Amino acid sequence: MKVLLVDDHPLILSALQAVIQTIGSDTTVIGVDSAAAARATLQQDSDFDLVLLDLALGDADGFDVLVEFRNAYPAVPVVVVSASERASDVIRAIDSGAMGFVPKSSSHAALHEALGMVMSGSMYVPPSMLGLEFGRGPRSGGDTVPGVMRPASDPASTEHSAGHTSA
Repeated sequence: MKVLLVDDHPLILSALQAVIQTIGSDTTVIGVDSAAAARATLQQDSDFDLVLLDLALGDADGFDVLVEFRNAYPAVPVVVVSASERASDVIRAIDSGAMGFVPKSSSHAALHEALGMVMSGSMYVPPSMLGLEFGRGPRSGGDTVPGVMRPASDPASTEHSAGHTSA
């Protein structure tokens, strides 16, 4: 697996490189410290399996870079790795084309899980972000999973449907 890692903090860049390389002996990580360097790297060689992108880059807005990379290299999945733990940033990243969002506070195991899921064609969002804000309980108003997202076999998914009542 060939990974392009984009982060403007040298310590974070080297730490993430080391963690990602433990995924397997066939993993190559190219680290760059700016959006400009990432652009130049991809223009020279777009044969990457994955891009990991920090949102807070010194020379560009990470969301803009995300959209740019998804448009220019649609076959290369992008995973956002960010210090942000705001639900709004996770949603915006996914809406902008990211295949995953990994907070920098995540464990090595969570990062490995996220990258494995994305490389197998799935999307990764931290479990704590599925309907919840970090550090908070469920939103008021009840269930955080809309009925349309429940399996048809779940009685709660049909209790509010026209013509159906729950027992």
